[in-house]
Amino acid sequence: MKRQNQAQQHNEVVDNALLAPTDENREQLRLLAKAGDPGPLAERIRRRATLLARRRSDDPAPLLRLRDELILTVYAAVAPKGWSCGWADGASFKTGGRRQAGIGGLLAVSDGTVIEWISRSIGEEDAFAAELAALTAVMQCATARLQKRLWLYTDNRGLVQLWNEHRDDNRLNKLRGQAAGLERFTLRAIPRLHNQPANALARAAVRASASPDPFL
Repeated sequence: MKRQNQAQQHNEVVDNALLAPTDENREQLRLLAKAGDPGPLAERIRRRATLLARRRSDDPAPLLRLRDELILTVYAAVAPKGWSCGWADGASFKTGGRRQAGIGGLLAVSDGTVIEWISRSIGEEDAFAAELAALTAVMQCATARLQKRLWLYTDNRGLVQLWNEHRDDNRLNKLRGQAAGLERFTLRAIPRLHNQPANALARAAVRASASPDPFL
């Protein structure tokens, strides 16, 4: 019964933040995130947003955009005080008979406010190279913004494992170089469905590079 009551309370906090995105409601979400693992809370936000969108007769797009913003909020909330927080993703697939890759990323300051959005084509690279390039780009952005401590998220768990267990791997040379310019650096894995803003930026970069119209 206690667990059920807690779930109902969490649903209420999430629904309030989705339906009335006030500073007070966002702060309640941050407090919940700090009290435990942000992953389950982010998943609750994702599922509640889907449920609420189905119940509404108007355009669900604003609600789903808010969903992604709130998911960023809860992941940013667990970064230590004074740290910036980033999200990175790479996209690589064949289009028009040739491979195209793009990177996407976001950088937020310690209060969770996003200050940089990255969306860039990187040519004919594979998926692993795109993931690495996205991480490096966010780290470069943090350095340029004089952010010395970076808590960085990716949905590539294999890359996080490689960084934690085989940091001397030659494929990580650029990543190590960027990390050396930071006072502190942490790389964490999150589910792909919780990294949609970075993924959308990476895919947009690929689409733009593949478009014959330079204005698209």
